[in-house]
Amino acid sequence: RLNDTQALFAALSAIVPARWRPDLLPLRLAAGREAMQLAERAGNPEWAVGHLTGWHVGDLMESGDTEGAARTTNFGTDAATIHHQPYVHVVLTNCRAMMALHAGRFNEAEQLAMQCMQYATRFGQAGGAAAVQLFTLRREQGRLAELAPVLEHFQRTVPDSGVYTFGSARWVTG
Repeated sequence: RLNDTQALFAALSAIVPARWRPDLLPLRLAAGREAMQLAERAGNPEWAVGHLTGWHVGDLMESGDTEGAARTTNFGTDAATIHHQPYVHVVLTNCRAMMALHAGRFNEAEQLAMQCMQYATRFGQAGGAAAVQLFTLRREQGRLAELAPVLEHFQRTVPDSGVYTFGSARWVTG
């Protein structure tokens, strides 16, 4: 009603990260798609890159729309490069690792995840996402035991994270 494209984009983008409500996947997908269209039509792809793209790619993958996830990742990567946003570029590289892993392209997934791990010293969260990709990859390869030292490190340095405790339990039980 305000005819303010950026405000509408911000409102739609606020819906997309609602991960604690899996029942809202259809709403998150619709909001993400509309927000992406608004950013494109407004000629402001940087809006989507900073607030939306990574979350939306996850939703698209969750819904099985791997082609949409690839298009969204490419859109975001191009915008991140143009607008000099290296952190977002790393997040989207993690998205590409997730898609390669999903498709069974394990060598490609590993290369992308390792590339992200190299950047983890600059961007703390990117390292966590890459670690999840490597954990999943090693699990699929039957090589989870290789990650025991990494999981133990995270347990020591991030003791409040149940994710790493779960990973260790999974490694121990094989």
